Amino acid sequence: MQPTIGPGEKVTVNYFAYAVGKPKRWDVVAFEPPVFTNQIWLARVIALPGESVSFASGGIAINSQPLALPAHITNIVYVSLDYPTFTEYKNRIASPLVVPKDCYFVLGDCSTNSYDSRFWGGLPLTNILGRVRSK
Repeated sequence: MQPTIGPGEKVTVNYFAYAVGKPKRWDVVAFEPPVFTNQIWLARVIALPGESVSFASGGIAINSQPLALPAHITNIVYVSLDYPTFTEYKNRIASPLVVPKDCYFVLGDCSTNSYDSRFWGGLPLTNILGRVRSK
């Protein structure tokens, strides 16, 4: 999650955050990845259930609109799957992807080096443990 959360940086997880509500776009969440067991990862929610995620040249679009970062997120650039690092990967998702019901599209903030929803699709809500807050 660099540069947002650095190596060894302590974070807190609010495990009750989604007991009464749902994750929102831009939340950083702690989750159990669908592709590995006995691990907890962190990523940022980019797209919500039912939204269409597509990969335009050099960027990401939600419902056909370029992804625009909020003002408080200034040090992150999300790259699409046409980024040179990813061209060798064959297990990428198809674009566009409609995020399934009760799933979220999550990306790591170091998107040039992050194994995330671009490779395994929507993250089920049942895998999300809570909302992360860095100290």
